[in-house]
Amino acid sequence: MRHPLRLAPAMRHLALVAHAAYDPLGGCSMDAELARQLNPPYRGAATYRCYLAGHAIYRYAPARALLAAVLRMLARNASGDTQ
Repeated sequence: MRHPLRLAPAMRHLALVAHAAYDPLGGCSMDAELARQLNPPYRGAATYRCYLAGHAIYRYAPARALLAAVLRMLARNASGDTQ
Protein backbone atom coordinates (compact mmCIF):
# COMPACT_ATOMS: atom_id res chain seq x y z
CA MET A 1 0.00 0.00 0.00
CA ARG A 2 2.95 2.35 0.33
CA HIS A 3 3.24 3.29 -3.32
CA PRO A 4 -0.43 4.18 -4.01
CA LEU A 5 -0.49 6.42 -0.95
CA ARG A 6 2.57 8.29 -2.19
CA LEU A 7 1.18 8.65 -5.70
CA ALA A 8 -2.29 9.75 -4.62
CA PRO A 9 -2.24 10.94 -1.01
CA ALA A 10 -5.81 12.26 -1.29
CA MET A 11 -7.12 8.71 -1.74
CA ARG A 12 -8.46 7.64 1.60
CA HIS A 13 -9.59 4.12 0.76
CA LEU A 14 -7.39 1.85 -1.30
CA ALA A 15 -8.87 -1.51 -0.37
CA LEU A 16 -12.01 -3.16 0.88
CA VAL A 17 -11.46 -6.27 2.98
CA ALA A 18 -14.80 -8.09 3.20
CA HIS A 19 -15.14 -11.24 5.24
CA ALA A 20 -18.10 -13.35 6.19
CA ALA A 21 -18.64 -14.22 9.83
CA TYR A 22 -19.41 -17.86 9.01
CA ASP A 23 -16.60 -18.34 6.49
CA PRO A 24 -14.27 -21.19 7.45
CA LEU A 25 -11.56 -19.80 5.11
CA GLY A 26 -10.87 -16.66 7.10
CA GLY A 27 -12.36 -14.59 9.78
CA CYS A 28 -13.50 -11.20 10.87
CA SER A 29 -11.44 -11.30 14.06
CA MET A 30 -8.33 -11.99 11.97
CA ASP A 31 -9.05 -8.87 9.89
CA ALA A 32 -9.51 -6.77 13.02
CA GLU A 33 -6.11 -7.87 14.31
CA LEU A 34 -4.41 -7.16 11.00
CA ALA A 35 -6.00 -3.70 10.91
CA ARG A 36 -4.68 -2.95 14.40
CA GLN A 37 -1.15 -3.87 13.32
CA LEU A 38 -1.02 -1.49 10.34
CA ASN A 39 0.86 1.75 10.82
CA PRO A 40 -0.74 5.11 10.04
CA PRO A 41 -1.56 6.23 7.37
CA TYR A 42 -2.06 2.69 6.07
CA ARG A 43 -4.49 1.84 8.84
CA GLY A 44 -7.02 4.25 7.40
CA ALA A 45 -6.43 3.24 3.77
CA ALA A 46 -8.29 -0.05 4.05
CA THR A 47 -11.93 -0.52 4.92
CA TYR A 48 -12.71 -3.70 6.84
CA ARG A 49 -16.24 -5.11 6.94
CA CYS A 50 -17.64 -8.28 8.45
CA TYR A 51 -20.92 -9.63 7.08
CA LEU A 52 -23.27 -12.15 8.67
CA ALA A 53 -23.03 -14.65 5.85
CA GLY A 54 -21.17 -17.70 4.66
CA HIS A 55 -18.19 -17.70 2.29
CA ALA A 56 -20.23 -16.39 -0.68
CA ILE A 57 -21.46 -13.10 0.81
CA TYR A 58 -23.41 -12.25 -2.36
CA ARG A 59 -25.69 -15.29 -1.94
CA TYR A 60 -27.37 -13.86 1.18
CA ALA A 61 -29.69 -10.96 0.37
CA PRO A 62 -29.19 -8.89 3.56
CA ALA A 63 -25.40 -9.21 3.43
CA ARG A 64 -25.40 -8.57 -0.33
CA ALA A 65 -27.33 -5.32 0.18
CA LEU A 66 -24.88 -4.13 2.85
CA LEU A 67 -21.87 -5.04 0.70
CA ALA A 68 -23.36 -3.22 -2.30
CA ALA A 69 -23.91 -0.10 -0.18
CA VAL A 70 -20.29 -0.12 1.00
CA LEU A 71 -19.03 -0.60 -2.56
CA ARG A 72 -21.16 2.34 -3.75
CA MET A 73 -19.83 4.50 -0.91
CA LEU A 74 -16.22 3.63 -1.74
CA ALA A 75 -16.80 4.34 -5.45
CA ARG A 76 -18.35 7.72 -4.65
CA ASN A 77 -15.47 8.61 -2.33
CA ALA A 78 -12.87 7.55 -4.91
CA SER A 79 -14.53 9.68 -7.59
CA GLY A 80 -14.81 12.70 -5.32
CA ASP A 81 -18.62 12.56 -5.29
CA THR A 82 -19.73 13.17 -1.70
CA GLN A 83 -23.50 12.86 -2.23
